[in-house]
Amino acid sequence: MIQSIERAVKILRFAAESKSGIRLCELARACEMSRNTVYNLAETLVQEGLLAKTAESRYIIGETVHEFAGKSAGRLEKAEKILCRLHEKYPDAHIFYSELGSSDVIVRFHYVPGRPGIAVYPDTMTLPPYLTVGGLAFLAFAPDEKIAALRMKFPFEYHGLQAWKSTEKFTKILEIARKKGYAETPCIIPETEFKAGIPVQDKSGMITAAITFDIKDFEKSKRKNALSDALDAASEINKSIYG
Repeated sequence: MIQSIERAVKILRFAAESKSGIRLCELARACEMSRNTVYNLAETLVQEGLLAKTAESRYIIGETVHEFAGKSAGRLEKAEKILCRLHEKYPDAHIFYSELGSSDVIVRFHYVPGRPGIAVYPDTMTLPPYLTVGGLAFLAFAPDEKIAALRMKFPFEYHGLQAWKSTEKFTKILEIARKKGYAETPCIIPETEFKAGIPVQDKSGMITAAITFDIKDFEKSKRKNALSDALDAASEINKSIYG
């Protein structure tokens, strides 16, 4: 199942990168798959509206993808406005807004210290799932089926065990995150640094994004208020996007 998803993503990516569409034979070569495999997957994507087929039998991105992209852009714009205000209040913070991709934690935009309220939209930027509070937020709050591909791509024994020392210790951190409503990494960061990974959830309580709030050399006396402000921002994004 996961292999089929990865192959479909490849097909969509090559179709998106082609200026005037891509033929079946070109897709098969680019994806390094048989024509029959590519044809079956591509035609399924056409049926779902993720791909479309031109009169010249070229595959192009379908209307469903454009619809998703438009909705995503609207969500990001609302989130950006809210986090802009948070960053203007804490201009020394790193603030990341990330979403869960097929097998990665993808940074959609972020704010850096010294540039208050100015969002940066990276072309490609991902977060290590076990070593960042944003990654931990998804591992703690997303259902197993949503993070199966993430765990498969990043096995804990190779990507997290060295930092956390044991599976039991890491599992305990996830349990604490669920009780608190946000993720922290106190065991693997300096005491002077404050980090929190805060889930953004839809009406059903499903995590849809995560906010990383990170300040170095931050006074402990100020952390409670900063955390409250970041949690309020997540709640505001939730209401703004999902009503």
